[in-house]
Amino acid sequence: QAQDQVAPPKPKDPPQGLLRQGNTFASLGQRAFQTLLANEANKQKTAASYSQTLKSSDPDARSSDGLSKTEIEKKLTNCVKAYWKTYDDAMDKFQAQDQVAPPKPKDPPQGLLRQGNTFASLGQRAFQTLLANEANKQKTAASYSQTLKSSDPDARSSDGLSKTEIEKKLTNCVKAYWKTYDDAMDKFQAQDQVA
Repeated sequence: QAQDQVAPPKPKDPPQGLLRQGNTFASLGQRAFQTLLANEANKQKTAASYSQTLKSSDPDARSSDGLSKTEIEKKLTNCVKAYWKTYDDAMDKFQAQDQVAPPKPKDPPQGLLRQGNTFASLGQRAFQTLLANEANKQKTAASYSQTLKSSDPDARSSDGLSKTEIEKKLTNCVKAYWKTYDDAMDKFQAQDQVA
C-alpha cells in the first residue's frame, strides 16, 4: 500500500535575528540576506552587496544592483513578508500531517483471539507481537512457546515463569494489544470521515 502523499518536511529554522517585522537589516548576517533573496540569481553576491551597502557610512552608497539603502530596506521588508508567509504555510502543513493520516494498524497475528486463546497453539509472531515492549521479545517469545508446548508440568520459561504464569501474563498482553489495536483502527477509520 503506497502512500501517495509524501510527508511535508519541517521547514528550516528562520535565520538568527530575523524578526517578523521591525528588522534592523544592517545587523542581520549574510545567511539571513541569502534566505530572503532565495529566488535571486546571484543571491550570495547580492546578499554580500546589500550587507556592505547597509553597513556603509556613505549615505549615497549603492548595492551591486544599483539600490540605495532605503530601496534595499524596502525590498528586504517585502522579502521578509514573503519569507514568513512561506515559512508559516510550510509549518502549518508540517504540523497538520501529525493530525492527518494515522496509519492503518498491522493485521493481528493469525489465530490471535480477543479472548479464550489457546496460547500453546499460537505461533512465534503472535508471541512477539504480544511481547512487543519486552527487551528480548524474540528470545522470550521462543521460550514461552517452548514452555507452553512442553509435556513437563513443571517447565519454566527463560524468565522463570510457569505455564500458568505465562498464560496469565499473555492474557493481560492480549487485552492491552486489542485495546491499542482498536484505538489505532478508530483513528485510522476516523480520518476517512474527516477527509
